[in-house]
Amino acid sequence: MKVSNYNLLILGAIWSTIFITIQSVPNGHLEPLGSHRPKEGSVASLDNVPFPRDFYYNYVLTSTPVIFRGAAKLSKGFKLWSDGYLREHYGNEMVRVDYGKKENRDRAADEMPLAEFLSFYNTSDRYLIDTLPTAMWKEFSLPRCLLCGGFTDALQDSVLWFSSGGTKSHLHNDKVENINCLLSGEKTWFFVDAENSKRIEMDHKEGEYCSVNVDSVDMYKYPSLQVIPWWSAEIKAGDCIYVPYGWAHQVNSLSRNLAVNIWWSPGIAFNDTECEAPLQRELNNFHFTHGEMLRFQAIQIINEHGGAISFEQINALIVHEHTGERLITRERFALLDNNSDGVLAEEDLRKLSTDIIEEAFGGTPPGEVNVIGKSVIRDQVLTDLLSELPEQPPHIEEFLLRPDKLPQEIETFLEKHNRELPKELNEYLKMKMTATKPNKDNEHYEL
Repeated sequence: MKVSNYNLLILGAIWSTIFITIQSVPNGHLEPLGSHRPKEGSVASLDNVPFPRDFYYNYVLTSTPVIFRGAAKLSKGFKLWSDGYLREHYGNEMVRVDYGKKENRDRAADEMPLAEFLSFYNTSDRYLIDTLPTAMWKEFSLPRCLLCGGFTDALQDSVLWFSSGGTKSHLHNDKVENINCLLSGEKTWFFVDAENSKRIEMDHKEGEYCSVNVDSVDMYKYPSLQVIPWWSAEIKAGDCIYVPYGWAHQVNSLSRNLAVNIWWSPGIAFNDTECEAPLQRELNNFHFTHGEMLRFQAIQIINEHGGAISFEQINALIVHEHTGERLITRERFALLDNNSDGVLAEEDLRKLSTDIIEEAFGGTPPGEVNVIGKSVIRDQVLTDLLSELPEQPPHIEEFLLRPDKLPQEIETFLEKHNRELPKELNEYLKMKMTATKPNKDNEHYEL
């Protein structure tokens, strides 16, 4: 068959267009997070835990993550916390359990006894994330690097993370200082340094996290992730890792996974007085306070407003992340404004006790405080549907409330659970699937 020169020209033009379009697809598009470019390197590790002064000046002040190999082995819980031991000694402790292993901040956790969680977690997607029960504090040790110099005065929370593995967090920024100690399993970390973290599209300002699908990154929706430099870290059972304030990260867990992290407030000034740190001390020797972190948050706002802020300004900015409630009422503002001049300065907050600070924030934990006036945005159509219908099974509710559902995920879910769903929810999901499918005219060719 003969092909005319004209047809060849047309064919060539078509293939050139396709080639150019394919070439324009960003590296890592619809691939796992970190596929867009080689990593800058791996987080450094130490075979011992530094003294507090060295830790402060070499890592905290320089905003440098570091792994302490074997540090978690000093905690009694490293050897003791088998499922059987936890069931026998702490089975009645109440804990909060998420439904899915892929993080979903839009669905409230379920509260249950630890023994109940232990009875099914190995054969389910359930994931325990909660403050470490105080009864267990005597079996977890604070690492030596935090034992003096002012760190213990700024301790905010200790959080227990427990699953059968396979969990995936959002890409997020905790806005606290953090040491995560792994007692069982393995974790892999994707890190972005503090400066580059500011470039990430944190599309959930109410929680300082990015709802990008970490298994299939849409580089068009999140263009900063096309070029962002990143670091990796891997920790095994017995290791601890320091995560500096401001470093965005995403974490995956493997096998039975049990970890405790320690959060403390940023911005402490190191105090050398009587700083003779022992190798470790159990957590029950220390006091946790929200006041220092709340003080830090308020001072940040004050400094961003030129060193002084009025009631009207701070009232609009500090809200409850889940409800939108304005936390600093006039009465609470008066608690902070100790010289009654109508404005808040850093000096005012430095003079106050942590108890007064906590009272002024209405007893709200720092993790539920938003300092840019943003709260969780709910899908009102779905909210109304769920309030009108009978309570849905947890696996149905978890999927419905997941914010980053892809069209193919909805389609698969409908195929699997169509018979379980009320007609109204079935129609709602079909509507969402249609609304989130890409426009055929604007689809990109994929490699």
